[in-house]
Amino acid sequence: MVQILETLLDPDTIVFGGAIPSSLLDALCERMLPLLPSHADRPARELPRLTIGGADPWMVAAGAAAEPIARTFDPRFSAIQNGLVAPD
Repeated sequence: MVQILETLLDPDTIVFGGAIPSSLLDALCERMLPLLPSHADRPARELPRLTIGGADPWMVAAGAAAEPIARTFDPRFSAIQNGLVAPD
């Protein structure tokens, strides 16, 4: 899966994580090694190809709660282009 993501998206690193115990996350990451060769495995690379995430387990819930607020306060670009505000 890491090789497919690197081929499609060419990210700096792939963050592997979730709401599971860190011991299980570490074990899963170790089982994935060594990673298959990829074009992202270049010598000038600064970050590892696979990184274990360290975010708060509530990060997903906070992002989901912030989405309606962001949608309310984001500008409507169609209104800016037309000069008129379209009804919702």
